[in-house]
Amino acid sequence: MSLQTTQLGRAVSASGLLPETAKYLLNYLFRHGSALVQLLPTEKTGAGRIDELRTLIVYACLCSPEFAGRSVGGTRDIPYTLKDGDTRLNLQSDTTRLLAEPTEPNRSRTAATALAMRWMEGEPSRMLETVGGGISLGAMRGLFHEIAWILYGLANIAGIFGSHPRLSADGSEVVAMRELAKRLPRILRWTAQRIEHGLPDDVLWMTEVESEEIGFRLSRTDIRRLRDHGIRSPIDAMDENKQSNRKKAFEGALPSPSAKNNTYVNAVREWKSSQRARVVKKHVKRASAVLDPKLFADYYDARKTEFEQALEQLLKALGIDVERKDNSSDKGADIERHRGYADYLVTVPDLVPFVLEVKTKEGDGLVGLNECKEVISAADIMGHGDKPCVTLCHPGYDPSVPPSIIRSARLCVVEATSLGEALLRIAEGHLTIEELHRWLTTPGEALPSELPLSHGKARAAISP
Repeated sequence: MSLQTTQLGRAVSASGLLPETAKYLLNYLFRHGSALVQLLPTEKTGAGRIDELRTLIVYACLCSPEFAGRSVGGTRDIPYTLKDGDTRLNLQSDTTRLLAEPTEPNRSRTAATALAMRWMEGEPSRMLETVGGGISLGAMRGLFHEIAWILYGLANIAGIFGSHPRLSADGSEVVAMRELAKRLPRILRWTAQRIEHGLPDDVLWMTEVESEEIGFRLSRTDIRRLRDHGIRSPIDAMDENKQSNRKKAFEGALPSPSAKNNTYVNAVREWKSSQRARVVKKHVKRASAVLDPKLFADYYDARKTEFEQALEQLLKALGIDVERKDNSSDKGADIERHRGYADYLVTVPDLVPFVLEVKTKEGDGLVGLNECKEVISAADIMGHGDKPCVTLCHPGYDPSVPPSIIRSARLCVVEATSLGEALLRIAEGHLTIEELHRWLTTPGEALPSELPLSHGKARAAISP
């Protein structure tokens, strides 16, 4: 007899969740997949009922064997004080039937779910301590950290489950589960980030703003107050006309609101550019062991048409086929035929092709939402209206993009450094092209943290 590992088994193991928890949550998703998929945001229905979907899944996590209590084999407990907490969940009558377990016998779990949802919206911690039956801030943060950890694990498992043989059959339930498995992972990860930080979608990016040199980092209260005073985007953060708003948000700060405002503005300016510069330097150094490092250097240094040429050279070296569609060298009738096309059609044997559009900005400029979405209409013009769409942004995209594209069932956005990390792992033999395809064709924001953990050499490393 021989034992074989599976992708799903590896995902469960890597998640750190109890196997019983993974089974419980997957069964929950499969049982209610047809109804849950109706809550997803779409281009036609707008935001959908995403908050209800999040509520249902957070409640399912809290009802899982993971939270059964350490005394009966669980790995974590729900704070005892929540038995007296507010148990009101913001669910419509038609979605209450989708709750993983009845709420009345599970008051603590219900109260924990309600608390987590209010925390995500940025409510002050003192107010939440009251509605949570007197729960302490430390206990709250510990609970939210554990919920987020389960959501991250479930996101990884759900993404792999989408390619499970069980979902290859026909039938409305299976089709719904395939759609759910395709779109849910990045919704779960985004939800986990919000629960970790206790902030709404539009200001979550501020949690990354920091200055290591002077030890500057915004607190949750700082970010909440900035939002209350109309500071929600990097443009707001650097707008001279909103300087008084920022100073009001930093009222009481030491040594002065003006000094903290100046530090904040400078930190936002340098935030992504310094982070990317460090990544680029590491990538070029790593590449020298498996590829011609000039391929990566050209990839990061170039812009516009030169960047597309550098990308093509890098993909060719890795054995990835791309078909140029928007060819600037076309003449006459060919120009008319290809007008409005996306840049590339990427094909991987035995997998669905995807449409790739490249957007670049000079210096530290960022690609905006409308530019990121252009690939969808371009794919439709090309006759690929049913294919996944990817926008590659160099050097990056505006922080408003990820929460804004959550309603799209087809669009993925990826920054040049994130794709660079994935391509480097392929060259090193730690990622397969099939895994790259799944990463890029999952709707939402493609982050390096989502790439599968290395499980031995995925393929022979490419000789330099």
